[in-house]
Amino acid sequence: MGLRLGDPAGVNVRKYLGGNNALELNLGNTGMFYGGKSRSYSYGGYGGYRGSGLAVQVNYIWQNPISSVNGLEWYWGLGGQFSARRFYYLDDEYYKKYSFRTAGYYESRAALGATGVVGLEWTVPDTPVSLFTDLGLYLEIVPAPFWLNVPVGIGARYNF
Repeated sequence: MGLRLGDPAGVNVRKYLGGNNALELNLGNTGMFYGGKSRSYSYGGYGGYRGSGLAVQVNYIWQNPISSVNGLEWYWGLGGQFSARRFYYLDDEYYKKYSFRTAGYYESRAALGATGVVGLEWTVPDTPVSLFTDLGLYLEIVPAPFWLNVPVGIGARYNF
């Protein structure tokens, strides 16, 4: 169990399944690096996401040792991610959608997508501590098919 900084940022748990396989769970905040209006699509007048949300990401991992460095492995994995966010309509956006003015309005939305990841993990010799970094790909399926995000992460884990 450890912490991951990146997207999603939060708690990271990796269950080693024997051999060179593992199951990884990331639970935490997503979208903090692309919140606001920077998202590349919009939900008909929403203007994109406003702020970040909560995500649950699960990946099945295949690990491969790098024999030249003690404790170093590269890994890759596939999985999925569910996230939930809250939108805030500005007055003009709300007007475009509902044809009357208000100070603002909140609406919640959920998203589901496929994930892929490739990374490095180094287990500190003679300790249960590992450090990792990874680069991923998130392909949203709903509500915005084919929207892509390229998340990166770094973190540390205590391996039981």
